Amino acid sequence: MEGLDDEPPWLDMIRFAQKPWFSRMWVIQEFLSAANPIIMSNRGPISDQHLFLGYLQMASRTENMPLDSRFSLLSSIRFYILLYGAKIIFETAASTPDLLTRLLWKFRDSCATDPRDKVYSLLPLFERGCSSFPGLGETNKFDQDLIILDYNDLTPIEKIYSSVVQSIVAATKKLDIICACQSKTPGFRTSWTPDWRLPWTRASLLVGNMAFHGMTTTKIFNASGSRNSSASFSELLDVLCADGIRHSTILVASSQGPSSREFQVRADAKVDDNVSVEFEGVTLESGQFCDGDFRLWMKLCVKELAYFSELANQPALTDSGDSDKLPSLVSAMSAGGLFSSLSHIEKDSSRGVSMQITVGDLCPGLGEEVYKMIWQSDRFLGRFLEVIQGRTIFLSDSGDFGLGPDHLEEGDVVCVLLGCSVPVVLRKVTTTLLHGIEKEHYLFIGECYIEPIMQGELITSLDKGEVAVQAFELH
Repeated sequence: MEGLDDEPPWLDMIRFAQKPWFSRMWVIQEFLSAANPIIMSNRGPISDQHLFLGYLQMASRTENMPLDSRFSLLSSIRFYILLYGAKIIFETAASTPDLLTRLLWKFRDSCATDPRDKVYSLLPLFERGCSSFPGLGETNKFDQDLIILDYNDLTPIEKIYSSVVQSIVAATKKLDIICACQSKTPGFRTSWTPDWRLPWTRASLLVGNMAFHGMTTTKIFNASGSRNSSASFSELLDVLCADGIRHSTILVASSQGPSSREFQVRADAKVDDNVSVEFEGVTLESGQFCDGDFRLWMKLCVKELAYFSELANQPALTDSGDSDKLPSLVSAMSAGGLFSSLSHIEKDSSRGVSMQITVGDLCPGLGEEVYKMIWQSDRFLGRFLEVIQGRTIFLSDSGDFGLGPDHLEEGDVVCVLLGCSVPVVLRKVTTTLLHGIEKEHYLFIGECYIEPIMQGELITSLDKGEVAVQAFELH
C-alpha cells in the first residue's frame, strides 16, 4: 500500500482494494491457505483482520456519501470482504459440506482467463480439509474424481460444469447448486448446469443461505426442510433425475415491468390514502407509518393487483371479499424480505428488516444504475427494485402470487425439489418417439419465491400424506 503522507489513510485502503489481484480466482486459495497474511504499507504492517475491520467501518459510514462515491467504495472493497469472510469459514469449519457451493456462489464474478479455472482454482482447498464431511458418513465424501479435469480442450466446458454439479450433489445431498442457473446458456444441452463463465445478472434468492456468517441480513429459506436429495445423473451427464413435490401451475405472468411503474405510482399516490390488509392474522394499515413510505408501497401493490386482475380476467382478485390476495402479492413483490416479522412492526417504519444492501449481499450483476435507484428509494420500493431485476411476478393456480425468472411462461410448474432450499420453476416438455410413444421431461427454468412453501410447508404436507413425491427428469 502506497500513498502520500498528507493523504487520509482511507484513500490508501481504497487503492489497495481496487488492485486487480483481489478479483482473480486463483487468489482465493492463496489467501485462504495463508497462515497469517500481513499487508505492508508505508505506515507499517497491517494484519488481514485489522484491514477487514477497517473496511467494515468504512462500509458502515456510506449513508451520506454521494451515490457515485458510495458505489465505488462498496464495489472496491467487496472482494476483500468476501475473501476474509471465506477465510474465517475455512479456518473454523473447513469441512462444511456446502463450502464449494458457497465459494462458487460468492466468487462467481471473479476473473479467470481460462473458464475451467472458475472451478479448478478452488479444488486445492479441498485437498487440505474438505475431502470428507463429519457427520455425513463415508458415503458422503467429496469425491474430486467426479469432477472432470481437462486442460486439453477435449471436454466441452458444459460437461466440466455438469460434473461439478454431480460432485456437489453427491457430497451434500443438496440441489441448491442448480439455482445458480440464470437462464439457459446457448450451446448448453442441459438446463440445470450453471454457466460459471457468466457473472450474476440478478440477486439470488439464496443470498442468505450462501452468505458467510455475519455478512447478511437476508432471510434464509428452507423449502425442502430436512429432506435430502437422492438425485442421480446419467452417464453422459445430460440428465438429472430428482424427486420433488409439485405445488402449482403458473396461470399468468406479468408482461410489463412493474419497476418502471413505481414512479407513476409515486406521482399518483396521495399520502393521505390509507390501505388496510390482513397479513398473517395481523391487520396492517398504511396509515400506521408516519413517513408515508409504506403507503406508497401499498399503492404500488394495489395497482399491481388490479393489473393482474385484468390480465387474468379474474375480477375477484380485487374484491373486498378476496382480500387475502394482497398479502400474497406483497410477499412476492419483496421476495419475503419486506419484514423480518410482523410482531416487530410498531407505529412507525423504523422496525422491520433493513432494506439497506449490505456488503455481503452486494451483487454487481445488478449494475451501478440499479443500485443508485435502490439507494434513492425508500426501503420498501428499494427492496422491490432489488429483487425484481431479471424476474417477473406470476399468479399460480393455487391462488398464490410468486416471483420467478423473467423467462418463465404460463403453464410452467412450481415445485419443491427434495434437497433444494427454495422452490423452482420447471417446464414440461413432451417428445414423440418411435411408434407414437410420448415421453416427458422437464427443463429447469430457475429458482422462485412463493410465500406458502418457503419454509418446508410442503414437506409437512408430505408427512401428513396430503401430497406425494414424484420424479422429475431434468434435461
